[in-house]
Amino acid sequence: MLDIPVLRSKRLILEMKEIAMLNAIKLAGMSEHYTERQNTFLINSILEKVEGIENPLLWTVQERMFCISHYIAATQDNDPDFSIGDARYSDYLLGEKQYQFDSLDLGEYEGDLWTAIPLLGVMAEAIERLEGEVEGIEKRTHWYLGCMACQLIPNGNALDYNSPDYDNQVLERMIVLSQIPESNFLYLMSLLTAAHQHFNHLFNISIADTGIVAMPREGGANLPYARFPAHTAITTLSKQLCGKSQLSGT
Repeated sequence: MLDIPVLRSKRLILEMKEIAMLNAIKLAGMSEHYTERQNTFLINSILEKVEGIENPLLWTVQERMFCISHYIAATQDNDPDFSIGDARYSDYLLGEKQYQFDSLDLGEYEGDLWTAIPLLGVMAEAIERLEGEVEGIEKRTHWYLGCMACQLIPNGNALDYNSPDYDNQVLERMIVLSQIPESNFLYLMSLLTAAHQHFNHLFNISIADTGIVAMPREGGANLPYARFPAHTAITTLSKQLCGKSQLSGT
């Protein structure tokens, strides 16, 4: 069994274990389309002890990236600063920048008072599940719309991510947002971008066609974005055992 160093951040202390073979095979067999679901499965499979927020769905997407990338660094490469194409892990990790803010006041727009909250795993999973539900909206636009629905709060009317009806709440708000005037939509997109910059910790996140990604640290403008998908944390053999030997990387 591999020895994985304890992971510490401002909100979490995580003791991890090596993933069991059965769970590695289950993970390899999961649909690649559901990256966030895979991430949750991996995190639950490798957690031994948690001090702080126990449910990974209530971690920020950055904290989820941090957990998975730490596991990859400890198990998949002799060098903890593992390669990501032509880049290295250290080109993306903002270890010195920890979680600080629970909310952000965005001011008044069109008669509404707007606030924002960080993007949590439960939100990212809901957005992922809802792709294709809003006609004509897909990929990057879908993720922008989903994040706006989950993170931007008008007049204190936050969606209840603890509700079993959360997906429907998100979808309803996405539909409403998709039908507002173009200039209003673009302004709310700018509020979302400002919120992501304000909440950034551990990683500088952005939105791409594939969903949430990590952008390089300052000074790495020529580097591509990075992803830390769960399937990169398991061995080629586990993938071959379920008939998937070729899966996309980070």
